[in-house]
This record gives sequence, C-alpha cells and structure tokens, in this order.
Amino acid sequence: MSGFVFLWPVALLLLLLVFPIAALLRQARLERARILSRLSGSFGGSQRTRDYLRLAAFVLLVLGLSRPAFSPGPEYSLRTNRDIVFLLDVSRSMLAEDLYPSRLEVAKQSIRDALDVFSSERVGLVIYAGSASILCPLTYDYGFVRYMLNQVQPRSVDFGGTTLQAAVEKAVDQVFIEGRSGVQDLIVITDGGDHGSNVARVVEIIEESGASALIVGIGDPNNEVLIPIVGDDGSVEPLEVNGEIVTTRLEDSSLRSFAAMTPNIEYVSPGIEAFHLGALYETYAAEKDVRDTDEVAELIVYKEGFAVFLAFALILLVVADLCGRRVVQLAKASLLLSVCFWAQESDAEELQFRNDFEKGVGLMEEGAFEDALLQFSLLYSVTDFEDVPKGDLAALQLNRGLCLIEISRSLEKTSPRTALSHASEARLSLLSAKRYSPEMNRSSALLDSLYDSVVRIQAIIDSQERAEEEITLELQLLVEKLEVFRSEQVELHDAIIQGRDRQVSKQRVSSNEVSLGEKIPFQSPAYLQRSLERQSDLLLDSLEIGELMRSIDQKLASLPTYDESEPVTILRQPLVLMDRVIESGEKAEVLIADRGNWPAARVEQKRVEKLVTEILDLLAGGSSQEPSSNENPEDYSEDYDYEDWNEDQEGMVSSDAVAGDFAADSEMQSLPIPDYSVEDILREERGSLQFRQQKRANANAGNVEKDY
Repeated sequence: MSGFVFLWPVALLLLLLVFPIAALLRQARLERARILSRLSGSFGGSQRTRDYLRLAAFVLLVLGLSRPAFSPGPEYSLRTNRDIVFLLDVSRSMLAEDLYPSRLEVAKQSIRDALDVFSSERVGLVIYAGSASILCPLTYDYGFVRYMLNQVQPRSVDFGGTTLQAAVEKAVDQVFIEGRSGVQDLIVITDGGDHGSNVARVVEIIEESGASALIVGIGDPNNEVLIPIVGDDGSVEPLEVNGEIVTTRLEDSSLRSFAAMTPNIEYVSPGIEAFHLGALYETYAAEKDVRDTDEVAELIVYKEGFAVFLAFALILLVVADLCGRRVVQLAKASLLLSVCFWAQESDAEELQFRNDFEKGVGLMEEGAFEDALLQFSLLYSVTDFEDVPKGDLAALQLNRGLCLIEISRSLEKTSPRTALSHASEARLSLLSAKRYSPEMNRSSALLDSLYDSVVRIQAIIDSQERAEEEITLELQLLVEKLEVFRSEQVELHDAIIQGRDRQVSKQRVSSNEVSLGEKIPFQSPAYLQRSLERQSDLLLDSLEIGELMRSIDQKLASLPTYDESEPVTILRQPLVLMDRVIESGEKAEVLIADRGNWPAARVEQKRVEKLVTEILDLLAGGSSQEPSSNENPEDYSEDYDYEDWNEDQEGMVSSDAVAGDFAADSEMQSLPIPDYSVEDILREERGSLQFRQQKRANANAGNVEKDY
C-alpha cells in the first residue's frame, strides 16, 4: 500500500489552470507597466514576485483541496445499523390490480427498491395471510432476500385471510435478536382488511419489544376492485365466496386508527401512487438511533495533510499582499475558483452518467444487447438515485428492459426457459421505469407486447416439457426392456451350463467311469432346439429394443436443446452398442444351431450381456467413453479347455474347466454419481415447495371463514 496518496485526486485537474492564470497575470503586468510608463510612474514593488507568490499559493490550495494523505493504518470499529423485518401481506386480496400489475407485485418491488438503498442494515422477511411464515432471518445478504422474495405468492403460507398479529409475533419472538431493543423496525406492507388479529395485543407486543413499525398501505382506498384468480386452465375469473363476487379496497381508516393507538407505529398511505420504499424508510428513520452490532469492520485510515498545504498557501498570500496590497482581489478570485470547481464537479457527475448511458445506447444500436445490458446494469447499480432525475432513471430502466426483451427473443427457440427468465426480468425493469415516470407510455406498450411474448414462450416450454415427459417415459420403458433382456440372456446362459453339468453327471453315473479322452455327447437335440428358440426370441427382442432406441433418439434430436446441424443425443453411443448386441445375437443363433461351435456361441452370449450392461451404465449417467470399434473377442471369452474338443465330433469338456465362470459377474458395480447442478436442485426444490404449499393451503382454506 502506498504511503502517500491523494484522497480526492480529481481536484488535481485544477492545476491545469496554472498556465492560463500565469498568462493572464503576465498580460496584466505588462499592461500595467505600459500605463504607468505613460504616466511617468513606476511599480511600488516587484509585481513579478507577487504574481509568482500568488501562483504558488494557488498550487498549494489545489494540492490541499485534493486531500493529501499519508501514514495509512488499520482502524477497527463496530458496525452500526438498525434491524429491519419486512412483514409482507400475501393474502389473495393483494392480487387486486388497482396497482399495476398487482398490489403484491408492487409490494415486492418496493422491498427490492429499499434493499437497493440499504447498506449496513440487517434485513429479514416474514410473509403472512391467515398464518405467518419466516422466509428469511436477519441477514446482510440482500441477494438471498431478493431470491426468497421472488418465491412469494399468495399460497406461500398455510391458508388465506389476513392476520397481522401472527406476523408480528413471529418477527418479535423468532426473528429479532435479544438486546437490540430500540433499533428494531417492522415495515408492514398491506392493504388492510385484517380478519382475525387482536389489535390491542399487536400494539402491546410492539411496545413491549421496544420495536417501531412503519405501515405502508397500498391499494385504492375509495373504489372497490375485483380479485382476479387464475384457474388451472389459465382462465382468469373474479374471486367468489359462497356464490358472491368478492371485492376489496385499501382499509385506510382502520390502518390509521391502528397506527394512532401507539407512538411506536407510523402509517403512510401511497394508495395507488408510485412510491420508493427506501426513501420512505430513510425519512422515517432519520432521527432514530443506531447501535453497534457484534460485527467488526476493518477500515484503512490515513492521516490527512491538507492543513500543511493550506498554512503555506496563506503565508504566501500574506507575503504577496505585503508586496502589492491585493489581498481583497485574490480572495475574490479564490472564491470564484471554488464556486467554479464545485459546479464543475456536479456537471462532471451528470456528464459521466450521460456518457455511460450513451455508450449503452450505442451498443444497442450495434446489436450488442448483452454488452448493452451489462452497461445499463452497472450504471444503475452505481447511480445515486437522489441526484439523478427520475426521467433519466426511467429511461435507463426502459433501455435495460429493451435489451432483455431482445435477448429473450433470440433465445426462444434454443433455450426457452432462459428466454422466459430474461422476459420476467425485463418485466421488472419496465415496471421500474413506469414507477419512475408514470407518464411513460412506451413502458406500458412494451409490457403489453411482453405479455404476448411470455405467453408464447410459456407455450413453447409447455410443449417441450410434454415432449420431455414422453421421452422420459419411453427411456424408462427402454431401461426396463434392456434389464429384462439382459436377465433373460443370463438365464439362457446359466441354463445351458446347468444342462451341461447335469448331462455330465448323468453320463458318469450310467457308465460309472469316463475314460480319459472319451467324448461325451453334448445335449440332446430337443434341449438344443429349445435353446435355439430362446436365442431367436432374444434376437427379436433386441431388434425391437433397437427400433425403440432409434425412435427415442429422433425425438431427442428434435428438442431445441440440440444443435440442428449435428444433433448428438445421449443415445448415440448406446445405439452403436445396440447394433453390436444384435450382431452378436445373430452370431450366437447361428452358432447354437451348429453344435460343433457351441463354445463360440457362449462367447457371443457373454458379449451380449456385457454390451447390454454397458448400455445401461451409459443411460444411468456412467462412463461416456466412445466404444471401441475393434474389440477383442477374447475380452468376452471364458476359460474353456479346448484340448479335448473335436470339431468333427460331438462332445464336451470336463465341468471342472468352467469353475469360476461367473466370478466377474458376481462383483457389484458402483452406482453413477448424479449429474445435478445447484441450479437444477434449487429449481426442483422450488417447484416441490410451491406444490406442497398449494396443496396445504387448499386443504386448510376450507376451515377459514374469509380466505382472502
């Protein structure tokens, strides 16, 4: 780390003014000398020396303004902050569309806005309707809070209704940390309409805990609106209870009465107007205390030396004044330079924002939408929302949404799920633009067209999912057929060996002794015929399995996840192996018919078993090594003793020669490691969680008088 730095190096640009100031001073000095010479006068002192001293003082002032610092060292301090728990109403009345697109979506976006302006606050999230659920404990990880916020929907809790008491109790008892009384805030976002809370008990809990609450009421307080419910078939119908259509409005008067019961509660009502929750909270907490947490922050602190430069600058100015008595003029000049500098700094920030914005627009015009999206996202993340006009923020979010829309369109065919994700993010950006500038009609038009795109992409995803489900079922059927085929092939192989062993025992019992070199006839023609028929049936099964694999392979290749020019599916290698299975099965059938080549038939049967096992391993996610085109048949052969074999005569070897034939088969093969990414696991768990929530909520809704 450098021992000497300028903490405000941009101020050094003012040193460029030294040269024009020196030129002006020289011009003034010459003009003054010319006038005095015409008046027969002379300088009262060295004017050139005074000018040099003033220039040196100006340089020292600029250096002091740039905040020179030295001797850096660490400084440890406890982090100061407040603890904030968002209580989000997720009752079905929050689906009302008097705010676009709904009260719930506006509430979720307002929490995102607040997270954007928070820095050292710990944040938690509790959702409630008829019951309450903790989605996130107190944390500094705002990214996780945003992730959990994205999962919120009206059936995220066990049953419907609106019960604020349950949410306050959970926040105070299970989320807030003991010993932090006085620096704990509840931010409640609701449309009112509480159905089961004991208001006096809620006030008592808040006062006893020492917490304070900011209640934000959203919705139209004057007009009743319908609650749209989306059915399983995608149709939208108004919510009905006992045959009557339910309407809702912001319960403004009841919320105001509730807040008036204690000074610990403050109520604001944006109604249906745009608002920024972060700004509301900053105003609310402006006079509130903060307290150290148990987390220690390490800061690097410099010793600043601006005072030394300022002292020398003042000394030079005094000396220059003694030389020429122009201290008043120099003071005015210094003041003017200071004003110009601050104006330049403000203009520089606005100019930087404009330049970065224009750079993103230029990337959009070139078609580099991903680069433009990155440019706009970075610009939005570093922008000071208080200093930038709302119109500029709206334009920034609008262009960010346009980039996301174009990227989504380019991914519709190749990756519809990713396209849907980008479309959802574009929707949030356009809503943000509309919130910053409600009169921006282009955002509304884009939102309407984006809805059509989302419907189209969702239809593509649904079609793809149906195709994938069909393929999955066919793959399961394929695996079952392969396992049955392998087991039958093993049974045939075992039956042949057992039949041979029984025949040898029978021959030895009947003859009491078999002479060395005596040829024992092989199995009877009837047994041989049965074996041949079973092998023929297995060959037909292998042909059927091969056709099924080719059919599945064609369906996989038609999915958008594969390259149309060269679709390489998971069945490419199994198909190659299956062709070899069929080839070996045909050879085994021919060799069984020719009893003179019986051992060779057994080798082909053994090869079939191993090939089918390899196919099953590939389908289970095992090794994907390319199968070799020139296998060695000896790899599949058994330890036969061919010394007593006579190709021209029926006979067989001793049963002792085949001991341990199945030793290799008895070894257990390790299961393949599941090839799942973290995103896959989270996506599956999210879908499972929402499914369980929906089922549980539907089951409990029947016991609730007002499930909205």
